Amino acid sequence: MLLKLADPSSDVVVFERNRPGDTFGFGVVFSDATLRGIDDVDPVLLRALTDHGVHWTTSRSASTVSGGAAAATGWPPSPA
Repeated sequence: MLLKLADPSSDVVVFERNRPGDTFGFGVVFSDATLRGIDDVDPVLLRALTDHGVHWTTSRSASTVSGGAAAATGWPPSPA
């Protein structure tokens, strides 16, 4: 997305690696520090993530999230 923003004449192609009908889901998580970086380069994207994503300050996870809080889209957090 940032490539297209920086150079609108660029062609960006996204390839799906899974077979049609595969539906096991996915999630994308951004730390607050990453969200600040997104805001610096693409505030429209940050607004879309804010409007359509989920934000929480506590979570249960097998991995560590830096920045103390996180936001995600496509997969809601586990109940606290």
